[in-house]
Amino acid sequence: TFTIRLTVTDNRGATGQKVKTIEVLRLFQAINISWTTSVDEGLFRSRYVTDVRWQANPANDRIARIVAYRIWRKKKGEDIQKYRALAQVDGATFFYRDPNVEGMNLYDYTVTSVGEKGNESPIVMAAQESGFSGTMDRTRVPVPPRADRH
Repeated sequence: TFTIRLTVTDNRGATGQKVKTIEVLRLFQAINISWTTSVDEGLFRSRYVTDVRWQANPANDRIARIVAYRIWRKKKGEDIQKYRALAQVDGATFFYRDPNVEGMNLYDYTVTSVGEKGNESPIVMAAQESGFSGTMDRTRVPVPPRADRH
């Protein structure tokens, strides 16, 4: 909330003043942002993937309809200004899988909200990783049988 004071002076020195309080609305980031990194193992190769999850921020309900969420990533230990846009999903989606992870526990993630007029919430807080316990989750990905095998 801001208080605006306008004072006008005419060419004869008479003044008038008006004071008004205004509320500046902005969008808010998603809440309860969490992620887990795991090894996605196939028959011939393994890769690291990170699943990012979040919830809608109820503070946005009175401001705008959220039409998208933007997922951001930076390397651990870097400043908040180093976040780079990674992906965007629609406003009814609360999950994103990052398939380009180089290893365990290398990145921090955050999620911003995008309103119907294109306004985006600022990154005002870095999300904290949850789910990494120092051990790797191993997920076996089923590989279909090759056609040349009988």
